[in-house]
Amino acid sequence: MKLSVLLIAFVSFFLAACSGGGGGKSAPAKMKIVCEDGKVKDLGGNPGIIGGQTLNKDTWLARGLVYIVMNDEYSCTGTLVDTNVVLTAAHCVDLAYYPSDIKIYFTHQPACDRESGKISSVGSYAEVLEIHEDWNAQDIQAGNDLALVRFRGQAPQGFQPLKLTTEFIPTPEGSRIVVTGYGRTVPYQKKPDVESSFVRVATVGPMTAKHKAKMMDLYQKHGAVITMEEMENSETDNLLWIDQSQGKGVCSGDSGGPALMKNDQGAYVVMAVASAVGNYFDPEFYCGGIAKHTSVSFYKNWIEGAYQKIRNWDSQKTTLF
Repeated sequence: MKLSVLLIAFVSFFLAACSGGGGGKSAPAKMKIVCEDGKVKDLGGNPGIIGGQTLNKDTWLARGLVYIVMNDEYSCTGTLVDTNVVLTAAHCVDLAYYPSDIKIYFTHQPACDRESGKISSVGSYAEVLEIHEDWNAQDIQAGNDLALVRFRGQAPQGFQPLKLTTEFIPTPEGSRIVVTGYGRTVPYQKKPDVESSFVRVATVGPMTAKHKAKMMDLYQKHGAVITMEEMENSETDNLLWIDQSQGKGVCSGDSGGPALMKNDQGAYVVMAVASAVGNYFDPEFYCGGIAKHTSVSFYKNWIEGAYQKIRNWDSQKTTLF
């Protein structure tokens, strides 16, 4: 039995286009942005991790994030990994007919930030997209939900690339994983999202033994075979499992955003990229079950190879790792 999950692309105010039951791929609706005096009045699924806190726009984390808009309709989150390159999820950019159909915003408050001198809604069009060759939107269980985007020019002054992990970081029970993004702040499928429109951050954890046992019991009831090892977040796994049953985590619009942990040197590094969510116990609470993130260390060779293909004279790095 395949897990039923929802892609985390931006969805409409009521998520009317999403399928019912235990999940299914989301069908994003057109993005609605209304600004009054430089502030967001209605962004139809207002940005911000569920259960999180507003991220200070002057922090190193906020200045390593970008807001991605595809075809003027769908929005996601991305990680700045070089002064002109962004790491995100493949499903955030795979419907673009031309690279220029993707726009990258450097902002704390998407589309309506009018703060002078610091972070403002500076935007740049994509020039080159590199999507994992094995990405298949019809089989998200296979993984490979990664893309690199090179945009025109360079990031505004003050923005700095986030560091990618160079090796797998274990996630024993009790681990602290930081997730951040521009996604919905309300995890219910049909409940309007009315919170403020800012990028937000939250601390979550890996799947607990109790949560794994509940999932195994559910699978067995449906005649499926699954083991604890399949949810252990090992270095041979292409996906990272995160427990969102405590009311915190990623949701629609957070796709492509980073999950970070401290490495051996105590520095926060990007260990995975937000890809999918699902809830097998309460479909209406669709972001309150689990989240799957694509592992950076597992795809290290692909990420580096793709970067070498798209980097140019505006790029500052010679390698991402």
